[in-house]
Amino acid sequence: MRIVGASLLGLSMIVSTATLALGSCDPESADRQDVANARASVAANCDCAGTPSHSAYVKCAVHQANTVLQNRSCASAVRRCAASRCAGAPAS
Repeated sequence: MRIVGASLLGLSMIVSTATLALGSCDPESADRQDVANARASVAANCDCAGTPSHSAYVKCAVHQANTVLQNRSCASAVRRCAASRCAGAPAS
């Protein structure tokens, strides 16, 4: 019984650690180039001035991020950047 309990505890620690590792994005360091590539893809493929609405531009940016990013958890960083740079929102 102790072996089963210890095995389950070990397995749960591995799963929770993997979840934390997969769910993190560091756009200032480790994921800097990945985020830069996604932002470049947004700039090349999403036309801020030509989209019918701000939400259409952000939707395009999210699509580009999900297509290009190696670390998908960085999509929110790309989305926030796109949302702040289009349709009258001030650049950050």
